[in-house]
Amino acid sequence: MERNRHSGGAKVIMRQTIREVNCEVCKVKISSKSNYRKYCKDCAKIIARGKRNTWKEKNPKKNKVQHKLFNEIRRKRLVHPSKLLCQDCNKQASEYHHPDYNKPFFVIPLCHSCHIKIHSNKSKEKLIC
Repeated sequence: MERNRHSGGAKVIMRQTIREVNCEVCKVKISSKSNYRKYCKDCAKIIARGKRNTWKEKNPKKNKVQHKLFNEIRRKRLVHPSKLLCQDCNKQASEYHHPDYNKPFFVIPLCHSCHIKIHSNKSKEKLIC
C-alpha cells in the first residue's frame, strides 16, 4: 500500500495496488486487490454451488434432518438457537448440534466455538480408535 499525505492538512489517502490475474477456470482477466482471488465471480459461484451439492450427495441423511429442523424453526415449532444459551459455556447459542441423526429433533444449542470443539474431539476419537 502506498500512503500520500496532503501537505495542507491531516488528510490521508490509502492506495492499494491492483494486480491483473487470469481466472484459473475460464482464463478471463480479473483485477484483484488481494493475492487470494483466483476465480472470476461466475466461476466462484459455480465452484461454491458444486461444493454444496457434493456435501448433500455425500450426506443425504444429515441434509434431510437439517432440512426438517430448519422447517420446524421457520414454522416456529422450535426455538431459534440464537434465543437460547450454549449448553457448554452459557454464552448465546448460534447453532444446533445433532448428537444422533436418528433422532432429528433431539438437538443441543451451542455457540460456534463449542460446536467446533465437539466436532474436533469426535474426529480425534475416530483417529484413536
